[in-house]
Amino acid sequence: MSHVHSQPRLLHEQDDGLLVVQLNHSHHLNALDDILLAELGELWTEVRTNSEIRAVLLIGTGTEAFCVGMDHEPDADYQNRTATVCVDLGVPLVVAVNGLVRQEGFHMLSSAAAVVCATHVRFVDPPPGSPFSDVPDTVAALAAGLITAVVPLWHLRATAESMARSLATGNRLCSGVAL
Repeated sequence: MSHVHSQPRLLHEQDDGLLVVQLNHSHHLNALDDILLAELGELWTEVRTNSEIRAVLLIGTGTEAFCVGMDHEPDADYQNRTATVCVDLGVPLVVAVNGLVRQEGFHMLSSAAAVVCATHVRFVDPPPGSPFSDVPDTVAALAAGLITAVVPLWHLRATAESMARSLATGNRLCSGVAL
């Protein structure tokens, strides 16, 4: 018996040049599976061809995890799947990290013009060669210049959205703030 997933794995809305994208797979800690990867691939193609989109904000659903990597199903082939999540969109990408980042979740951070993390964020099992390999927490990541800001969870989306809107209008001045 196969499990039918009735909700989309990816939510998105466009408003005044900003596309807000939410990973909507929180019951699996926003793990990437074939469905979510396909939806991301289609959406990223649209972003690159839609001149009305001037910036993208990416966030995970829930507060436990931004993305824990691949959702490995039996007999699934996940080789080279990270190409879907680590892309040049042609517009600035701001990532709002709302929880745990693990394995392939780091690839989305590497594509970002700005990364805003909630104070409780943890970095676990970065891929080999990742700049996050020696970074234990958000304070160290901010000091190393790997993320742009650290804010309380309640302020995460507003801060990231403000940065994304600023980048959408061509204002590239975003500074890191640790609270």
